[in-house]
Amino acid sequence: MAVLAATVAARNGKVILSRQFIEMSRSRVEGLISSFSKMTSTGRQHTTIDTDEVRFVYQPLDDLYMVLITSKRSNILSDIDALHLFARVVEDFCRGSLTEKEISKNAFDILGAFDEIISLGYRENVNLPQIRTISEMESAEERIQEMIAKNKELEAKEESKRKMKQLEMQKREMMRTGSMSPDRGATSISVGGMSVNLPGFMGAAAAAAVSSLGGSNFATNLIGGRSPSGSPATYQPITDPQMMSMQANAAMGAYGRPTPQGRGKGMQLGRKPDMGMEEAAPLVGVTPAAYAAPQQPYQSTSGIPPSSMDMSNLPTSPITDQKPVHVVLAENVKLKANRDGGIEKLEVRGECMVRISSEDAGRVKFQMKTPQDQEFQCKTHPNVDRGTFTSSGVVTLRDASRSFPVNQSLGVLKWRWVSTEESNAPLMVNCWPNPTGSGSVDVNVEYELQQSHMELKNLTISIPLPQSPALRPVPTISAVDGHYKHDISRGVLIWTVPLVDSSNSTGQLDFTLGGGPFTEDPNAYFPVSVSFSSRNLCRQNLGVLAVMDVATSGPVDFSQEVRCETENYEFV
Repeated sequence: MAVLAATVAARNGKVILSRQFIEMSRSRVEGLISSFSKMTSTGRQHTTIDTDEVRFVYQPLDDLYMVLITSKRSNILSDIDALHLFARVVEDFCRGSLTEKEISKNAFDILGAFDEIISLGYRENVNLPQIRTISEMESAEERIQEMIAKNKELEAKEESKRKMKQLEMQKREMMRTGSMSPDRGATSISVGGMSVNLPGFMGAAAAAAVSSLGGSNFATNLIGGRSPSGSPATYQPITDPQMMSMQANAAMGAYGRPTPQGRGKGMQLGRKPDMGMEEAAPLVGVTPAAYAAPQQPYQSTSGIPPSSMDMSNLPTSPITDQKPVHVVLAENVKLKANRDGGIEKLEVRGECMVRISSEDAGRVKFQMKTPQDQEFQCKTHPNVDRGTFTSSGVVTLRDASRSFPVNQSLGVLKWRWVSTEESNAPLMVNCWPNPTGSGSVDVNVEYELQQSHMELKNLTISIPLPQSPALRPVPTISAVDGHYKHDISRGVLIWTVPLVDSSNSTGQLDFTLGGGPFTEDPNAYFPVSVSFSSRNLCRQNLGVLAVMDVATSGPVDFSQEVRCETENYEFV
């Protein structure tokens, strides 16, 4: 047995943290460290101290000691190398603050790292980056349990919503049958010598109230009332059937109004009820909450149901100073390119939308600038004069007497063009994995702006990283233009550049990934996904030149918004 224990101790002999690799009691470790502190002398940098039983191999850590307790037959050179690794691990986990408080705070992680260095008393062939990677690994079982718990929570929420919807439908059905079909499920009660039919649950509640109040005496409380002092009134019960029916109807309100027998009249629209249900409910012993109207569903202020709202048409950075004539030019770019060069397909789809916010500016026409080549295809709105646009590039309504709709976004022109030339793409990316042959790979990624007139914002390049079930290696970045982030859960290295224009048209990211032979497969670093946004169109010779009045052909002031976004921009 070589290494018996690894201990972090104070200079006064106090044990802060200790990991024993054989059966050793706490008192035994404390006794050995106490004797060790007495054998160290100030002003001298010792490496080892030998006793009759054990050997202490130690290294100062600021005001503390990193001590290995080993057997006297162990290899001292191997012990010193292990000691240096132990010290680097403690410094790494404590982030340079080697205090008793910080070590106690990270004690669990430090002890786990100690177990990676020493196994059954002997040194394992590991280094600090490997220990750091192992410590950052996620538990697959824990992730599965979290997913199961989340799914159960979602299922419980869906079940709760389903039951609430079912109860709401039952409630609406009861309200509908109670107010529209008095004879269906009606309950007959006797009030003051008169038989009254009440529908649905109103009848059941009223019957229970009559029974609890003593049958016909209910007429005195319900109709005769009480005196202002609260004592029973001296009024006599009303026995006239016609008067009883009138006052009972007024007390029950619109929802519980008894309908005369043999009268097959339907609902009466537009008639105001004599008494609200909340006021009549206490008279029959029913809580007002039972008659609460069902909550109305959410209504969108735009008139479009929330599930069908197209959020992709919202501007990423809307123009605040919009003119009465506002033009929006929007493009979506799709690209699929090979890693060795060449584009399989570049497809750009665009649309020109017009929004008129004033009736006075509705009769206008637009002078467009469009590319004159076979790759570029245009399609106008059915209400736009196709012949005028083809001959002169002017977008105007087919009926000159009509005007554009006010406060509505109308798509007047759509275009599409496809290419396989790299010079037509907004941006090209090259990814070069170079295996070193020693279980690691050097990867060089670079981008180049192809269209100098474009400014790309929030450029994001996602490079997948190879992983194994037991190891998720961490890349070592050697050079980067911009910022980077390692998403361990997705196994992706994300490279972001805030702005790319003609002044910084190229950029590079260099990193090294180690971990074993599985990282040397070049296919594991593809496909590379790219996303960005721009305030420029892909083609410089496309846009709105002028807006003119239809009647006078004079210029009209207008505002313009341009946006270009990516959709499935990949290098495979």
